[in-house]
Amino acid sequence: MTNSTDKTVAEDNNAAALMATPVASNQLWLVNSKPTTGSNTEPSDNLLKDMTDFTDSLSGIIWPLILIGIIIWQRKQLNMATDAIVKRLQNQSTTVKIGPLELISDLESKVKSLQEKNEVISSICSASSSSGELNTIDTVSQELRNLAKAYREVNIEDRGERIRQKVELAGKMANIVNRNGISRESLAKDQDEGIKMALATAIQGNPQPKDGEWICIAAPNIELKNVRYRFMMAIEELITRRLITPQIAIEFKTICKAYKINADDSLNDRIDRTEAILNSFLTE
Repeated sequence: MTNSTDKTVAEDNNAAALMATPVASNQLWLVNSKPTTGSNTEPSDNLLKDMTDFTDSLSGIIWPLILIGIIIWQRKQLNMATDAIVKRLQNQSTTVKIGPLELISDLESKVKSLQEKNEVISSICSASSSSGELNTIDTVSQELRNLAKAYREVNIEDRGERIRQKVELAGKMANIVNRNGISRESLAKDQDEGIKMALATAIQGNPQPKDGEWICIAAPNIELKNVRYRFMMAIEELITRRLITPQIAIEFKTICKAYKINADDSLNDRIDRTEAILNSFLTE
C-alpha cells in the first residue's frame, strides 16, 4: 500500500517539474499554433483578391480600347478640317466654319480688294495730273472714244505690261468722266466695251447713289474679261458704301452668275469675292 502511494506521489512530482521547465524558443510554435485546415486566408480575403485581379485585367483591356477610340475620333476631325481647308482654297465663296482660318481667309480677301482699289485710284489720280482741261462736251466725247479704242486694241504679249497699259488707259477715261461730269446713264447705254470700262472705273473712283442702276444696264453681255473684272470691283465698292438696295443686290448676283461663263481663274476669284460680299449684304 505504501509503495503504491509513493509511486503515485513521485509521478505527480515529475509532471509538475516538467510543466515548470521553460520552453525553448524553437518550440513555441508547438504551444501557440492552432490546427489549420490547409490555408491561413479567410474566404472573404480570397474573394476580394479575385475581384481585384479581375478589375486589373479588365482595365488593362478597356484603356487601350478607349485610347484607340480617341485616336480614331481625332483623326476624323483632322480629316474634316483638312477637307474644309481644301474647299476654301478651291472656292472662296464656300462658307467654311473652321475658326481662325476663316478669319485669315476673309482678311486676305479684303487686303486683295484694297490693293486693287488703290491701283485704280492711283491710275485716276495720275491721269488727273497729266491731262489737260477739256472744256467742251464734243472734245470730251472724242477724247473718251479715242481712249476707249486704244484700250480695246491693247495687245501686248507680256501680261504684266498689257495689264499696266490697260489700267493706265482706264484711269485716264475715268478721270475724264468724273472731271467733266459726263452722264453715267449715257455711258451705261453705250455698246462700246471700252466706254463701259470707263463707267466701271469712274464708279470705282467716285461712287454715286444711282450707280447700281447704271451697272445693271451696262454689265450684262460684256465679253471682255478685264471689263467684267472691273465691274465686279465697282459692285463691291457700291456694297461697301451701302449705295444699293437689296433688289439691286439680287440683280448683281445674276450678273455674277453670268460672268462665270468662260471666266479664267483670276476672274473667278474676283467673282467669288464679290459674291461673298453680296451674300453678307443680303443676310444683314
